[in-house]
Amino acid sequence: MTTVHDNEFLFEAQTSDIEISFTYGNDYIVSDGQPFDGVTTKSANNELTITVKAGRHGTSRCADWFNSSVDGVYSRMIHTLGGDNKPKELNFAIKGVLVINGTSFNICLGQGHHDSNNNWHLASDKMTADENAKNGTLGEYRLSQSDTHKFIVSAA
Repeated sequence: MTTVHDNEFLFEAQTSDIEISFTYGNDYIVSDGQPFDGVTTKSANNELTITVKAGRHGTSRCADWFNSSVDGVYSRMIHTLGGDNKPKELNFAIKGVLVINGTSFNICLGQGHHDSNNNWHLASDKMTADENAKNGTLGEYRLSQSDTHKFIVSAA
């Protein structure tokens, strides 16, 4: 039986002068047989929450779709706790535009699985990943992983 989960990912502004928003681009992939009921966003207290309403079953098809968003370039991808920068399997992935202080970035955001947790992956042509692949710069902004489902956003 498949179940729709409220899969939440957060971008947290390190300071109150950083404004973050996300516009879902109506472009997504889920594993075969898994439900997808859309994407919602909510902003409060310097945090942007993106909720993907979808089932969870990891497949290479979803990971390949995610990886192709940056032509498989490893240094254009970062991820939260656990796993590899270039995922082999993802539960789902979505595309949209992340806006930080008025600057727009096309991103692909996907959920994977590592050990007993669901971790998240972010890819963008504007991303430059650190050597450890868990953090990176997106234009003039720094994204630092925090646990399994959050990036802290600060000035680079």
